[in-house]
Amino acid sequence: MKTGVWIISIIVGASSASAQSLTVPESVAELFKTTGFDKRFDFSTRLEPSYLRGDFDGDGKTDVAILVKQKSSGKIGIAVCHSATKKIVLIGAGTSVGNGATTSTGWTSGA
Repeated sequence: MKTGVWIISIIVGASSASAQSLTVPESVAELFKTTGFDKRFDFSTRLEPSYLRGDFDGDGKTDVAILVKQKSSGKIGIAVCHSATKKIVLIGAGTSVGNGATTSTGWTSGA
């Protein structure tokens, strides 16, 4: 839980970051393709580095959290890519965030 709050804090603090070149781990790009996430979401260039590595699910494997932008709405969120299960957990980007809030309610600003 603390990791999720930390990730969100980084995104909120980076709301004024300028567009930058994007470097995405090959494994993340491949996971987005195989799951179809690449059809609905783009990787965002708002942050540098563009992603964070860590054991976000406590399984001892390194996962990747990357800022994404929903193609249809432009809403920003975080995709947490779990390396062991090859699953993506989406936080924000136009989807419900636990308490029913979405990015449209202002947990992060900008595009």
